[in-house]
Amino acid sequence: MNKIEKISILNKIKSTEESSVTTCSIKFPIHHKNRRDESSTATNTQNLTPITIIDMEKIIIKAYQKAEIIMNELQLTET
Repeated sequence: MNKIEKISILNKIKSTEESSVTTCSIKFPIHHKNRRDESSTATNTQNLTPITIIDMEKIIIKAYQKAEIIMNELQLTET
């Protein structure tokens, strides 16, 4: 068995163990960067306001104006 096959099998076991709720399941260590803080993600999603069409139009207009300025500074719009 090569390294890729071993990793694949371990990932399958890990995903089935994480999805099942049994008392004798295998506990895999979780790297600190992969931990998800459920409380902070819940508060972050509550603080989000929905983007409206007007907001999107404003963002697009600002991006266009900035692109226009850059193009003018680089003299790419002059013929």
